[in-house]
Amino acid sequence: MNIATNPCPKPINWEEHVKSWQASGLPMSRYCQQHDLTVHQFGYYKRKFTSLSTAPIKSNTGFAQVIMSGDKSSQGLTLRLTNGLLIEGVCAHNLPLVRSLIEVLS
Repeated sequence: MNIATNPCPKPINWEEHVKSWQASGLPMSRYCQQHDLTVHQFGYYKRKFTSLSTAPIKSNTGFAQVIMSGDKSSQGLTLRLTNGLLIEGVCAHNLPLVRSLIEVLS
């Protein structure tokens, strides 16, 4: 991009360029050359937009993701821990036991 000849360059929509590059099948350097883009900047945005779309959402808030099922016939809650274990039938009278299990298994 030649800023000397274009003092007010048009903003670059990097996300659209990343999508267009992926669809083109071209090597990244060639795509950047054809669209007058800086390769290292393109690489930065490629990683940024690729990681946003593929990375799982991680949160350190202490809250867990809750997914509601359409089946309301089951009794109690079912908890799926991050290690894949299921704890089924959680209700008010066994909550202290479940809390202890989660502390041990986490």
